[in-house]
Amino acid sequence: MTIAGDLQGIVTTAIVSALQKHNFLVVLSAPADAVAMLRVEMRSLEAKNIMGFRAGTLRDEFAIKGICKSAGGKDYEKFYNGLFETSIQFVPTGEANDRYVSAAVSDGLSQLVNDNDMLRCLAGE
Repeated sequence: MTIAGDLQGIVTTAIVSALQKHNFLVVLSAPADAVAMLRVEMRSLEAKNIMGFRAGTLRDEFAIKGICKSAGGKDYEKFYNGLFETSIQFVPTGEANDRYVSAAVSDGLSQLVNDNDMLRCLAGE
């Protein structure tokens, strides 16, 4: 499996957009007076087709780690695991695989940008 496009860029754009929807001012390089800094580490992206006798299971997983460093001295970090799983009877097409991988990535990123403890750290609380 290959990924079309720049995964790092796609993830960065999605995180920036989501944080802006939470009313954060996002800059990609931290100024000295930043309230907090967020670092996101992409840990793994796996796609598995587990075929049985008549049907199988497709399981895509995306693991990331979010690390907040607050200027107030409170730090927070957590792992997030995005998952897409479905039952299949045929090997999916490349287009379908793209959708499934995107769903797993989206799930992991959604967990990160909607984690109330992470948002509080980023707000400097």
